[in-house]
Amino acid sequence: MGKKAEYKQEGKKTSDATTPLDIELDEVEDGYKRTIQHVSLEDEDTGFTEARIGYVNRDGRYHWWVSQQSPQAGVLYYMDRAKVLLAGHTLVIRFTGTTNGDVLAFAVDGFTEKVGP
Repeated sequence: MGKKAEYKQEGKKTSDATTPLDIELDEVEDGYKRTIQHVSLEDEDTGFTEARIGYVNRDGRYHWWVSQQSPQAGVLYYMDRAKVLLAGHTLVIRFTGTTNGDVLAFAVDGFTEKVGP
């Protein structure tokens, strides 16, 4: 395998009550794979209906790794098992049933590496 480059993303988004509200991160480029080691999320303000972590492929199909029903406000939810994204995959953090004005926070840790020759 190729040299690993650290991949870290974190941020906050204010909900406009769109449901579901997806936060999509960078698509994995051709010739690379990305190992996601840890993902965390929270709604800092109110509880909501469901949280999901997974990915969408180039064909627009969603694949979910974990979900949490009825997450509580101000509680950090996380996925701590490593998952691998291949070329054309985009990590998705989905919030369903948030309230207008809620602050949605997330953090992702992992690494990207070149595959093949």
